[in-house]
Amino acid sequence: MKITYSSPKAFLAILILLALGCHQPQHKNHSILTKRAYTQLPNWDQSHHEKSLQTFQKSCQVMLKKHPEKSIGFAKFHMQAKDWFLVCRQALKLGSHLGNQQAKDFFEHYFTPYQWTEKSQGLLTGYYSPEIKGQLKQSASYRYPIYATPDDLVIVKLADFSPNYVQKFIYGKILGKHLIPYDTRAQISKGSIKNRAPVLAWVKNPMDALDLEIQGAGVILTPAKKIILNYAAQNGHPYQAIGKFLIEEHKINRADMSMYTIREYFHQHPNEIDYYFNKNPSYVFFKIVEKPLFFGAQNIPLTSGYSLAIDQRFVPLGMPIFLSTELPTHRMFNRLMIAQDIGGAIKGPVRGDIYWGGGAYAKKMASLMKQQGNYWMLIPNNKSS
Repeated sequence: MKITYSSPKAFLAILILLALGCHQPQHKNHSILTKRAYTQLPNWDQSHHEKSLQTFQKSCQVMLKKHPEKSIGFAKFHMQAKDWFLVCRQALKLGSHLGNQQAKDFFEHYFTPYQWTEKSQGLLTGYYSPEIKGQLKQSASYRYPIYATPDDLVIVKLADFSPNYVQKFIYGKILGKHLIPYDTRAQISKGSIKNRAPVLAWVKNPMDALDLEIQGAGVILTPAKKIILNYAAQNGHPYQAIGKFLIEEHKINRADMSMYTIREYFHQHPNEIDYYFNKNPSYVFFKIVEKPLFFGAQNIPLTSGYSLAIDQRFVPLGMPIFLSTELPTHRMFNRLMIAQDIGGAIKGPVRGDIYWGGGAYAKKMASLMKQQGNYWMLIPNNKSS
């Protein structure tokens, strides 16, 4: 639950000035992007475009509800909601039961591929929806809480004050007449919010709790019932990967780093859990949902193998992105994905996190995937300059 807070105009003015600074971001044009041909996209003709189109249609249902002038672009290339209206209307007219050729023709007709001029390759990882054993009440074995949003968390949406700061937020709490940073993971782990945030479930393994935060959604299997959780909010502190600290302190070799090796390390060194976990100040809060549909940043259900988490500073939500990489199983992966989610660890112009769904295969792919790959953005041909 997001908390609204009324305060004097002077307070808000100071808050916004501090948050926004005295400069405005400068939007650049196509010079930062290089136009490509579809023939330059590896195995474009063999990809399963019908599923990509179905996934894109879900994003379009959100796009068409936005105000035409609403900025949905990114820091280096400006876009507005109206830039998507034509392609989205056409996409929805096609319906959901199309063949691959029809879907391919649609994308080729209405979009043009572009790559970042200075960077065409980047890191591709994966995430999934975990299933974790838990209990509704705390016990000696189940003592790690999964929290709902604290009642004193204040979320300031900067776009309400300036259209130049889309998807920029300040998270904090009110102390007297001041807005201060919210509690860190170390503070929360010591019980700082136990009287301010409901506990949705208790889990046995702290790695399960952290995995749930990293994935952003999952299922808690208790003896009484199944609890389906989705991301609700965060404490606003920057995400710091625990794996990075384990590499820096020579606990795990960089080449061996994965969620599997991290789990194994802490299984063998349980006394180091608090030390390394608390190096990451970020903390995620959850909400209970009714159906096992896991929602991304556009508040629509994610599609396994076709939804992609991106850095919204560089890629607008809803944008089709063609990926080419090699999976950990040594199989090539060439697919048109749709940007439908974001993540605290997803940073950079060519950075993607593939949503693999749930189950054992999804967990394996998400845990092992750490691949280099190429990245083409499909920009609508009617994009206004």
